[in-house]
Amino acid sequence: MIDEYEEIQQRHKTFITCICETETVWALEKEEGFATSTSLNYEDDDDEPVEVLCFWSDKDLAASCAKDDWQDYSPVAISLGDFIENWCIGMANDLILAGTNFDQDLIGHEIDSLELIVELDGGLKKIGKEIVLENHKSLNDLVAEVSKILNNQDNRS
Repeated sequence: MIDEYEEIQQRHKTFITCICETETVWALEKEEGFATSTSLNYEDDDDEPVEVLCFWSDKDLAASCAKDDWQDYSPVAISLGDFIENWCIGMANDLILAGTNFDQDLIGHEIDSLELIVELDGGLKKIGKEIVLENHKSLNDLVAEVSKILNNQDNRS
């Protein structure tokens, strides 16, 4: 039997594969904003759980989580280019994690949004697909910038 950690990792791999193929990411939105959770794994400097902005690889998966605290939310599509360039960079600036393919119990993979950009680059390269970005010459240029930032963070740790 597959354990919960392996299941979460498998759902994350599915997230990467699917959004690279479809070039669409799904979130849950209501008038006041987007569906968030709190991290089960990471805390900020005040020992408070870090905020996690949740995303799905499929509209039906997102919709299946629109219950209980999220019952007033509806699935909304985000283009992959916009997600990488605006959402992931914005989450990094706001110190918010990305949550991928959360289940109905609000459990899923939690990842630094800059690390997610690098994973998505790998997923796109694996299938030989390129995406157009508005604010960067290419995804390779953005990934080079992100890699420098991640390396500097690692060196400070």
